[in-house]
Amino acid sequence: MKTIEEIYEQKAIEKAIDAVGKHEQKRRSMPDPKLTEFELGVLKGIIEGRNSDEIQVAIKLINPNDSYTGVVHRLRRKFDAFTLAHAVYKAAKLGIV
Repeated sequence: MKTIEEIYEQKAIEKAIDAVGKHEQKRRSMPDPKLTEFELGVLKGIIEGRNSDEIQVAIKLINPNDSYTGVVHRLRRKFDAFTLAHAVYKAAKLGIV
C-alpha cells in the first residue's frame, strides 16, 4: 500500500509530465492564423528590422487606440507563440512572410 507522500509524489510527477507535454505541443504547433492586413503589416515591419518606436508611430497613425504591445500580444496569441521571435519563426515557416 502506498503512503500519502508516495501518492502526492506520483501526482506531482504526472502533473510535471503533462505540463512538459503541453509546452512541447505549443512550441511545435503550426496554427492557421487569420491575420488582418494591419497585423500583417506590423509583422512585416518587425521582420524588416524596424524598431518598436518606429512601429508604434505607424500603429498610432492607423489606429490611435492600438499599441505596439497590443499588436504583438495578438500576434503571439494567433501564432500560439511564446515570444515575438517565435511568432516570426512560425510565420516564416508557414510562408506567411
